[in-house]
Amino acid sequence: MGADPYLADDLKRTPLMYAVMSRKASNVQLLLGSYFAVNIVDATDAEGRTALSYAAERGTYQILGILLSGQLTDPDLGDNKNRTPLSYAAQYWTLDMVKRLLIESNRMDADSKCSGGISPLSWAIERKVPSTDGSYILLKEEDEQHSIVRLFLDTGRNDINTTDNAGRTPLIRAVFHQRYYIVALLLDYGCDIHIQDNGGKTALDWAQWNGNEKIIQLLR
Repeated sequence: MGADPYLADDLKRTPLMYAVMSRKASNVQLLLGSYFAVNIVDATDAEGRTALSYAAERGTYQILGILLSGQLTDPDLGDNKNRTPLSYAAQYWTLDMVKRLLIESNRMDADSKCSGGISPLSWAIERKVPSTDGSYILLKEEDEQHSIVRLFLDTGRNDINTTDNAGRTPLIRAVFHQRYYIVALLLDYGCDIHIQDNGGKTALDWAQWNGNEKIIQLLR
């Protein structure tokens, strides 16, 4: 007899979740097999995360496709912080991962917000990648990030001026992190430069605070 696909450990993680986290597509297929049911695929652990959520964070494109192909998983399920798989893919991985969730599945809210009020578009502006010690580092590849942000904007399914719980728009976040090309892209798509965050600062105020002359000139 095989492993019980419903059996969860003390963290409420199932064998399917561990197969996803170990990036073993063959094991995912094996576990799903004749057990492809919503209560397996959409089972949540102690953090409220699903197998799809872990697949989106860890960049397992093949596994992402397997989980989405059954049409039984809910791609919009948020975890305990209300973060969806799309928000993890936007923050940590590649254009292909985001496109698979955003375009090919076409079953999710592209503008969903986590408990901090941050949308997937804003998470994409703060992209990170896992380092060898298991922590995360800021991603510097401007071209990849630019493509992901443009993908979100091109769908027309995102509010370009959405604010988080601190009143920060995607533009303010891009300015704060000194992402010149993202700032330029957001301006091209008509974002509002006059919005103030909860502290009364506009994007220009943050650019001046950073002392980034290139971004200051863009905003003037």
